[in-house]
Amino acid sequence: MDYPIITGTLPLQLDHADACARAVAALHPVSPGLTKNAIDEVQLSHFPLLGVEFEVVAHKGPALKVTGSRFPVVVDRVSGVPVITSVWPQLRLGVPEGSIDCESLRFRIDIDEGIEVARHAVTVSVMRRLKLASVFDLQLRRCVWPLWKPNYVVRFAGCDVLVDAVTGNVAVREDS
Repeated sequence: MDYPIITGTLPLQLDHADACARAVAALHPVSPGLTKNAIDEVQLSHFPLLGVEFEVVAHKGPALKVTGSRFPVVVDRVSGVPVITSVWPQLRLGVPEGSIDCESLRFRIDIDEGIEVARHAVTVSVMRRLKLASVFDLQLRRCVWPLWKPNYVVRFAGCDVLVDAVTGNVAVREDS
């Protein structure tokens, strides 16, 4: 495929203090006495995702109502999972400090496959909203590799708490 690829970083939506507060709250049900004082380490890292953005180009039918709509999608090339996202804010160009070494990851899909996985996710999403009589194409408007997504890793109480620095979502992994 012929498309321009840029490198960018999603801006932080949470700061260090917010990440710590979310980590403590995530562990509160199992450790009610836990406070920020128990935190051993907080590290900001950036994970590489494939970012693509499609625009709907409608030819006939109900799709005409959504022509011009844009759908940003991120694809985790390690798992192959696409996620349709909200519109990305202005990206910062370049490789951020604390980025994960792409050479250390085992990608299941290449960039072209990632674009097709994302295209399929958008097609399914658009078709759910429209009738089968719709005829449309998806035009690739932007491709970002890597799209660096910031995460905080908060370590304490025998756990690593991953805090998504864009959405605020939290995942807890207990040490074994």
